[in-house]
Amino acid sequence: MSTEFVSHAGVTLNSTSGHCAILEPGVPKELPEALHAEALMRGCVEFKVSTSPIEPVAPIGPVAPIEPVLPDARAEELTSALQVLITRNDPDSFNKLNGMPIIGVVRSMVPFAVTSDEVNALFTAMKAVAE
Repeated sequence: MSTEFVSHAGVTLNSTSGHCAILEPGVPKELPEALHAEALMRGCVEFKVSTSPIEPVAPIGPVAPIEPVLPDARAEELTSALQVLITRNDPDSFNKLNGMPIIGVVRSMVPFAVTSDEVNALFTAMKAVAE
């Protein structure tokens, strides 16, 4: 019985029984049973195509609306988070190349989505006032 396998990298499979196969990246290939174990050991996965229809997923229900943050309150909260970062003075919270706060750290400190441009602009403005 033959089964199809697929690999993410080019793989050459050989067996002591004389079978060999070359798998190209992302292209399913039918392999004899003698090469199945070798294929699995080399990181290939069995390629299966489902012929059953896809069942629809039930909706999860209404999603609570996100409360809008007023621009003044948003800037105030973001400024407060940046002040905490500056006070901590943790080198892992700042980019070593340009000294700007790492966006992931800032995002974990505020309850709303922020962009790196927004954080960098506010941080630059805070530095200018401090100087």
